[in-house]
Amino acid sequence: MENRAKGIDYRTAERPRNNRKHQGIMRDQMEEALKDLEIGTIVTIIPGKTYGFISRQNGKDIFFHASDVQDNGFKYLEKGDLVKFKTAKDMKGFKAINVMIIGDKE
Repeated sequence: MENRAKGIDYRTAERPRNNRKHQGIMRDQMEEALKDLEIGTIVTIIPGKTYGFISRQNGKDIFFHASDVQDNGFKYLEKGDLVKFKTAKDMKGFKAINVMIIGDKE
């Protein structure tokens, strides 16, 4: 109430702009997250199931589940597609998460 007495109308007041320092921190965090991504190729999609396997460039094949494919992309995946992903450990071992399609069949 006392701000209205000072003549500030919050309905028309200009919103503060984003702090550039904050934007730099977010950009740094995004770059950090992206450098941890691996690149691989879809080698197997189990027909009728919601999972498959990715061939990694620096290791053995890794499991992925449809729920870990970004932008509802599981239905568009085909054997040979190039993908980016992160790895995470669960109860059964390592799996690919945040799987993103980056290219068509090689």
